[in-house]
Amino acid sequence: MRVKFALSLALSHQSRLLILDEPTSGLDPASREEVLDIFLDLARTRKVGILFSTHITSDLDKCADHIIYMDDGRIIGAGELAAFKGAYRVAPLRDAQKAHAEVLGIRRTSSGDTALVSAQTGIGGAATLDDIMTHTRHDAQDTEVL
Repeated sequence: MRVKFALSLALSHQSRLLILDEPTSGLDPASREEVLDIFLDLARTRKVGILFSTHITSDLDKCADHIIYMDDGRIIGAGELAAFKGAYRVAPLRDAQKAHAEVLGIRRTSSGDTALVSAQTGIGGAATLDDIMTHTRHDAQDTEVL
């Protein structure tokens, strides 16, 4: 209710741009869906621009047109959602090494190590926003398989 009230208050001033920090954080799934539907309606029918930061990547998949991915204050990537996701692939680290692909990030798990690579490599499968954000870049320098 607080999120809806804050949106109503901002819109009562005929705001053309909303800047929100984690607007759906802490909401139950039904409330999150409702807030995202409000965002989509505002953007489509009232031409309100909405800029929000979030760690809930499923929210971005549902309503974002453009993505700016930042890490530690640096812009890692930006663009239209589909193009942004389409620029990356996820492959087993061994496959990336065999293909001599530049490893952009690594995720090490008990079920195996995966590499984030450019889609231009032609290896691996489509990357999700979660994949892009969870493959750490500081590990990419050390691509030795354990």
